[in-house]
Amino acid sequence: MRPRPSRRLSFLLLALASALPAQRVPSKAGPPARGPGKKATRGKEERKKEKPPVFPPRADKKEARAMLKAFKKNLSRAAKSALVRREVIQALVQKAHPSFVGPLEKLARTDKSKLVRAAAVKALGKLDFPRTRKALLKILGGRGLTRDPLVLLAGLDAVERLGYHPAFFQVLSDLFEKTWDMASPGVPQQKIIRLFAKGKEKRAFRLLVDHLDEPRPADVNSASNPPASWWEKRWKAWHYWRGDVKAALREITGVEFTRAEFYKKWARRLGGKRGIKY
Repeated sequence: MRPRPSRRLSFLLLALASALPAQRVPSKAGPPARGPGKKATRGKEERKKEKPPVFPPRADKKEARAMLKAFKKNLSRAAKSALVRREVIQALVQKAHPSFVGPLEKLARTDKSKLVRAAAVKALGKLDFPRTRKALLKILGGRGLTRDPLVLLAGLDAVERLGYHPAFFQVLSDLFEKTWDMASPGVPQQKIIRLFAKGKEKRAFRLLVDHLDEPRPADVNSASNPPASWWEKRWKAWHYWRGDVKAALREITGVEFTRAEFYKKWARRLGGKRGIKY
């Protein structure tokens, strides 16, 4: 016959059991699903503010004149070397002055080397002056820019560095459509979408909604459909930046939907109060 445990031992076992932390039973239901129209929330990582760009110190008038004189002299000496001309550009923007914008814009438009043109546009992104934005508007709105991807990407990066301005909306919207003809349209289009998101550009609402859903023909049997290669190119670009479209719409509207039709209904009912229309 087995002996019964003493009262003292039973009390000690009970005390030990109560001291141990209770195990949490995992829920079988999983996390709650996000329903259409739920207010968007941002995680800790998204809430972290990006570090502002660092701009070079400003030169005084006398120093700026001397730097421009050396810049032009060194450019003429480096007429046969694109790499040296790029170094000359980089040397100029070690400091900043409004008078540097004009010569850099001219280089970005006229130099025979794509490498130098892109370097000049990139350098403009280090000059935080109102005339710089005007120069970038001219460059991004120029003809044939989609055939010059290095300059295009440098221009979009420069706009991002200086900060989105509403004056860029029409130029960027036009570029978004023009870039479909590029070999890899997804990269510049993603940059444009992110610029609209950072600027909370309400006028971009229609463009973003129109590109939220997966691209597919309305009628697969229609004779007017573009070829399969056309759809494939659009789908690859959409797949590249589809998450950015969702994030941009969430940033601009403050709500999150899964399909374009829900955003259109929301805009009809509540968009007017926020200055948003489709």
